[in-house]
Amino acid sequence: GMDLDQVTSIAETVSKGVGSLGCALNTVTIPGADKVNDRLSKADDAGEPMMEIGLGIHGEAGKKQCPLMSCDDIAKEMLSIIQTYGREVDSKIVPLYNPSDEL
Repeated sequence: GMDLDQVTSIAETVSKGVGSLGCALNTVTIPGADKVNDRLSKADDAGEPMMEIGLGIHGEAGKKQCPLMSCDDIAKEMLSIIQTYGREVDSKIVPLYNPSDEL
């Protein structure tokens, strides 16, 4: 194996090229919370269902709430936001998902 400095160098190189962002059609309420997190339960003014991009897995508000978008538009928006934070987005994109997800 490699020594710790070599492993650290590789890990730092990899982490500079990784960007992660989630999106959701519904929010989460942490068990025991005083208030139900329902910020996406209502439609927008035009009656469109809402979604959120960049939300935290513990119910934190996301980067953007907007009417439901197409999958292509969601992907474009997510890549744009990741680029905003200094990640290079090129042809080396690896989507991550759970095996049980519907694609």
